[in-house]
Amino acid sequence: MKTLLKRFLSETPKFWKKAAWFGGALTAISVGLLSAPETIAIPAWMNTVAGYLATAGFVMTLLAKATTTDHDLSEK
Repeated sequence: MKTLLKRFLSETPKFWKKAAWFGGALTAISVGLLSAPETIAIPAWMNTVAGYLATAGFVMTLLAKATTTDHDLSEK
C-alpha cells in the first residue's frame, strides 16, 4: 500500500499528464450526461454509452496517475 501511495504522489510523465486530463474531462462530460434531469430527453443508448465512457475515463485517469518517472518505483 505504501508503494501505491508513493506512485500516486510522485512525478507523472508529460504524456500521462495529458492522458489524465483527457480521462478526467471524459469522465466529467459523461457524468454530466448521466445526471441530466428527466425533463431533457436523452436516448437510452446515449445513457449506456455515457456510462461506459465514464468508466473508461476513470480508469484512464487512474492508470495515468499510477505511472511515474521514478525508476526505483517502476522496477517494483
